[in-house]
Amino acid sequence: MKKYINNYLKNPNFFLFFAIVSSAILLMLVGTHTYNVMEDVLENSKQAQIERNDIKDIPFLDEVLTNSALLAATTGDAQWEQRYRLFEPKLDQVIKYLIRLDTLNNLHKMLKLTDNANVSLVAMENRVFELVRDRKLDEAVTIMKGSEYARQKAFYSEGLTTFIKLHELETDKLQTRLRNSAKNSKWFFGLVILLLVIVWLPIERFLRKSRVQMLQQNQELELQIQARKESESKLHESQKQTEKVYEQLQESIKASGVGLWDWNMQTNEVYQSPEWKKQIGYEDDELQGSVEIYMSHLHPDDAKRIEEATKEFISGKRDKFESEYRFRHKDGSYRWILARGSIQFGDNGKPLHLLGSHLDITERKKTEEKINMLAHAVKNSADCIAITDKDYQIIFVNDSFCKVYGYKEEEIVGQPISIIHSEHNLPEVSNDLFSTLAKKEMWTGEVLNKRKVGIDFPVQLSLAPLLNDKGELIAVVGVTRDITERKSAEAEIKKTNAALTKLNAEKDKFFSIIAHDLKTPFNAIVGFSEILDEQVKENNYQGIEEYTGIILHSSQRAMDLLMNLMEWSRSQTGKMEFNPAYFQMTELINEVELLLDNAAGQKSITITKTLPNNVPVFADKNMMSTVLRNLISNAIKFTHPGGWIIISAEEKEGLTVSVIDNGVGIPKDRIEQLFRIDENYSTYGTQNERGTGLGLILCKEFIEKHGGKIWVESEEGKGSIFYFTIP
Repeated sequence: MKKYINNYLKNPNFFLFFAIVSSAILLMLVGTHTYNVMEDVLENSKQAQIERNDIKDIPFLDEVLTNSALLAATTGDAQWEQRYRLFEPKLDQVIKYLIRLDTLNNLHKMLKLTDNANVSLVAMENRVFELVRDRKLDEAVTIMKGSEYARQKAFYSEGLTTFIKLHELETDKLQTRLRNSAKNSKWFFGLVILLLVIVWLPIERFLRKSRVQMLQQNQELELQIQARKESESKLHESQKQTEKVYEQLQESIKASGVGLWDWNMQTNEVYQSPEWKKQIGYEDDELQGSVEIYMSHLHPDDAKRIEEATKEFISGKRDKFESEYRFRHKDGSYRWILARGSIQFGDNGKPLHLLGSHLDITERKKTEEKINMLAHAVKNSADCIAITDKDYQIIFVNDSFCKVYGYKEEEIVGQPISIIHSEHNLPEVSNDLFSTLAKKEMWTGEVLNKRKVGIDFPVQLSLAPLLNDKGELIAVVGVTRDITERKSAEAEIKKTNAALTKLNAEKDKFFSIIAHDLKTPFNAIVGFSEILDEQVKENNYQGIEEYTGIILHSSQRAMDLLMNLMEWSRSQTGKMEFNPAYFQMTELINEVELLLDNAAGQKSITITKTLPNNVPVFADKNMMSTVLRNLISNAIKFTHPGGWIIISAEEKEGLTVSVIDNGVGIPKDRIEQLFRIDENYSTYGTQNERGTGLGLILCKEFIEKHGGKIWVESEEGKGSIFYFTIP
């Protein structure tokens, strides 16, 4: 038909010339006749192509059914029966369709014989699938490879081959008749050419459309052929892959150490695989029998539980069968077993087999017991234990951790470990901690942690990285212990040690004063008294005035020392009462200055006072008197003869009193020692006056008891200024 159309389109100008000459009626008749002939040829060609496709599908479908039955018999896999049920109706449908096509009954007899062979093959294949479902694979294979199946298969294949050949002959005869009919229409070409001249454009469009449709049909046909080839290739590859997977599955079962069992509910017999028996110490030909024999080997504490679980699974009350129980080994010991099972039902819906696996998990159970013991120990440990992942997210905390840090487990798990870190840790501590973990090493030390309420507290921390087989960090275990009480005890010990150190210093100072400072004035008094006594007896009065002055000065110094010792002793033993009251500070300064005026006059020192008229204070008057006496007497002691002293008071945020002199001054490296009893600093005055070293210490204690402050500003060789404040 395609060749005819091509010839028809070769010389359009020639057809156009004859179209003009021919009559319109003749052109219409010839055109109609030619068009009908073309349609008949085209339609017959399409129908022939469809029939050829259907016939070619028959061997393919037959091979699919045969292979499905054979694979089901050899593998026992139910998927091949499903595949068979999918393709078998298609083959029957094709054969019945071809019988209908044979309208002249030329091939009917052959088709009938082939169909009978097909029925026999289908019956044998259905029998095979029944045997496969009953797990009688050997019998199924025997049928597929038997002589009867081969005979029917040969007869069936021969019939199909003959049918295909005869059908092709019939089809070719029909095509030949149609082609001859087309050739007889050539004498109409002249009239058709005239028709093309008249109706060139409509015919040209029609032919173009027909050509496109035929091209599309050819493309679709090629795609179908290609798809069928790919399907056949995939089927072949699938068969190879299935065989490979089956072999791998067998090897995997052997390597996994899993035993298999099969309880036939019809016969009550239990089959166990060799690996199953091996796990409990039996040989392959031992321990075969009924389910009662199997149940008799269960541990008495597990037997009833397993029996009830099995019944519930068979009745449908349980979705799956999976149990752990103890089974008696051949040597009399019990082994822990993990059993899983599934039910195989018959066509009537009744359970036929309970199939499953059997795995010895004794070692795993022992390991689980150890892990449970360890988990119990960790959970109930007195120390706080936390575990984080490699990103330092908390994944576990024990009870002690929750108790000490104040979190519930669900609150803290999933949080970053930084939630308990205090921001008051020293940077070098945190850097050392994380650098040690980065090196996958343990770290131990003291850090500050934070409770849920935000309070910092000290802990003794130990961190241990957990590594996998590749040496990669997978988790970090942290153990902390609250050392608040220990730290408090250490602080108390330090405080006590400091107090003891201070007490020892005070004791040493006390004995130093008694042994040295108090001894010196009394030696002078005793010595010069003895001289006076001898001179009086001898009526020698030369130098008596000088000696009496020395005795008086030494007596006054001894009295000052005794007063300071007494006041200091009373303050240290808590026997000195603190009795604050309102009084005029100006009056007290004047009183103390008057008492020391004689001592200042002996050195020709001028004392100037810059005081407000009315300065009321709330303080202990006796303590303030001691403070003023010590500061003014020290100023007199360390001021050169002819020097000056200024005493001033200023009301600013309380009362500030200062004593200024232009004396010897104090070295800068000695200023901090003035108010410390453990750092004894005492020097001679400008006329070799000796201080006790207790005066300024008393001043500091008395001023601080009032909530005030005392300090000094001094430059060596230029004098000093002593300040104290009273709130």
